[in-house]
Amino acid sequence: MADEWFYTDNGVQAGPVEFSVLQQMAAAGKIQPSELVWKQGMPNWTAAATIPGLFPAAPSPAPASPPPGAVPPPVLQGYPMPMPGARSYFRMARNSMIFSLIGLACFGLFGLGFVWGILGIIFGAMALSGMGTTGDKRGQGMAVIGLVLGIFDLLIRFTALGVYLHRFHR
Repeated sequence: MADEWFYTDNGVQAGPVEFSVLQQMAAAGKIQPSELVWKQGMPNWTAAATIPGLFPAAPSPAPASPPPGAVPPPVLQGYPMPMPGARSYFRMARNSMIFSLIGLACFGLFGLGFVWGILGIIFGAMALSGMGTTGDKRGQGMAVIGLVLGIFDLLIRFTALGVYLHRFHR
């Protein structure tokens, strides 16, 4: 498609679609003026209402209010929307945290736990670096925890090794 547009549907990224399809969705009320849209060449996601020719001249009626007890969709604040097609580093961040926790749990097994701590540090650093590149911050907390716990694990191991060498190998 020459003119690919991405849009959000209740805060979830969707697309790509051609502009004519986007116009049809807007006319049918499937895309609200407050939803965000983006295409290649645009610096940021923008409100659909600001795109010339997207909505018909007469505004569509407001949607009915949600039923009582309905949970509103999450509001994306603080981070820009990730670029379409960008790789997610969520799993790498999760694995970083898991590896570091395994490393701490294997403290008595010096060699085995040592490897897990190093893997936690590597995966955490790679996930944080990738998140900074793509703008997709999902899992950032897990990556930070994995990185910190991995470093903590190595510090404990080197301290224990130093104490052992000092006490028993004089």
